[in-house]
Amino acid sequence: MMQAFTEQKMRRFAEQRWILDAIISTVGMEWDQPRLGYTMYPCGPDAIGDFRTVGMRTKKFADMHREFAGAAKRREIKAKAFEAEERLVSARESYFIASLLYSAARWPIFEANALHKDYNQRMVDCYDKYIEYAPRPIERVEIPFGDGVLPGYLALPHKPAPDEKFACAIGIDGMDGSKEIMCSMYGDKMLERGLASFVYDGPGQGECPVNGVYVTKDNHMEAAQAVYDWLIQHPHIDKDRLVIFGISFGSFFGAQAAAQLGDKIKGAALSFVCHEPGCYTIFNMAAPTYKLRFMFMANYDDEAEFDEFISGFSLDPITNHIKCPILIQAGQDEELSPIECSEEFARKLNVPRKLVAYEGERHAIGGGSAAYLGENWYTMLADWCVDRINDKPAPNESVLINALGQAEATSF
Repeated sequence: MMQAFTEQKMRRFAEQRWILDAIISTVGMEWDQPRLGYTMYPCGPDAIGDFRTVGMRTKKFADMHREFAGAAKRREIKAKAFEAEERLVSARESYFIASLLYSAARWPIFEANALHKDYNQRMVDCYDKYIEYAPRPIERVEIPFGDGVLPGYLALPHKPAPDEKFACAIGIDGMDGSKEIMCSMYGDKMLERGLASFVYDGPGQGECPVNGVYVTKDNHMEAAQAVYDWLIQHPHIDKDRLVIFGISFGSFFGAQAAAQLGDKIKGAALSFVCHEPGCYTIFNMAAPTYKLRFMFMANYDDEAEFDEFISGFSLDPITNHIKCPILIQAGQDEELSPIECSEEFARKLNVPRKLVAYEGERHAIGGGSAAYLGENWYTMLADWCVDRINDKPAPNESVLINALGQAEATSF
């Protein structure tokens, strides 16, 4: 799966590798985060069997890629059979599911080897087939960026009239996913509200490190500018009605994008937070896979050099450049980035901001009673984005959603 050098270049990963396998064999492959759930979510209920079978069959770290890839190949075979029978709705559904399974197969490979590149290409090919039969206009785009490109997908809510323009939500994922999981096959939160959806892999994310486009401490700001410059030229995008939403490490990259674009965007929603300056918790206290993954994203082989590099990651220098309203959603028991870092970030903002904490929730909001009984985080995010598009006054408050689902708000 990976060279021995790759697994050994980070000390804690090498030392804890056997523990990781023991944990997976005991707890399962979602020991660190609900990757089956969040990758399956955009597919809908038809994919439950595919993803749960992967979970049942995975007994150690090295099983993950092959089990996801095996499930993806089975789905791809189904898709081709449906296509041959001209059952094109069924074909597109299976191509979409296969693409997301291939996306997940890529994750545990922290080097750009032949296997990773093969999974990456199969992911793209299956998504291209989904686009071919999709019920709405979707286009794959490759935005020039340095010596490479930023790949993305623009989906419109429906076939536009000749002069029709749509507001657009720009989605930025985190470390472990890819753009393919950021827009649902059916019932997408943004498309259902009449917004276009543009999702892309920024530097170090998804396809980018495979193709030599790595993350630096600030090049997601340059990426946001490149995306904006492309979007505003599109004949069916309203350049004056844009919002950003960032998930997980995308909550850091999304804040950078908001700072870069200033008042050109209507709002930025940042969820599952990663706001700690220097990122000590996620890379030194959480599962070792996070750090090894980010070393791949940034193209570092020396751990000491990476530690020096990551120490420069901070939103403090750019907070004053943010000119749009901000939504922050976090689990109160956030384990990857201390919640006080997000609270401090919110306090420093000079714009209307809404900070929502879910009592008892961890990084991936959704595992406890606050999320089940309270307002769904994604519904809140999507409605907040629509309100910004429609120029409704932005709230300026801190909200605690307690374990009973009750919201307790106080003003900033």
